Amino acid sequence: MVLFLGTSANAVFLVLLDPKSPPAIWGLTAIVIVIMLAYALYVSIYFTQRWLDRPPPIAIGPDGLLDRGLANRPIPWSAMERVQIIRSKGEDNVMFDLRAGHPAVPRLRTLARMMRALNLACGFPACQVMRLGTDATVEKLVTAMTPYVSIARD
Repeated sequence: MVLFLGTSANAVFLVLLDPKSPPAIWGLTAIVIVIMLAYALYVSIYFTQRWLDRPPPIAIGPDGLLDRGLANRPIPWSAMERVQIIRSKGEDNVMFDLRAGHPAVPRLRTLARMMRALNLACGFPACQVMRLGTDATVEKLVTAMTPYVSIARD
């Protein structure tokens, strides 16, 4: 986040303090600033939620996957499909799709719904197990989830 805020500050500096900067760069700089601030807001909200959410952020059991970054209730194993380990940006992530029309799928949190749309647009499965702010590793997740669901490696 510091990198993004630094980039935004640099963009502001280029536009406001450099009288020689061409006007064409001002619009691009404004777009960069908006994107950086939106990302900083997203990360701040996410980590604040994780910090205030005292119960374990991820719980795996026979009833399903309870990932408080995704939903407030467990997602049943029967509601998941295409569970995969996806490598993105040099890091493995556990991702899955939700079965359309499954009656037991809980409502996803706002941030998870936004990420779902982005994941689908990029060709990934809809949901990602939110490991940020936890000590969970992909290996620990796979070990805990394997008795309940098969996991493919991309």
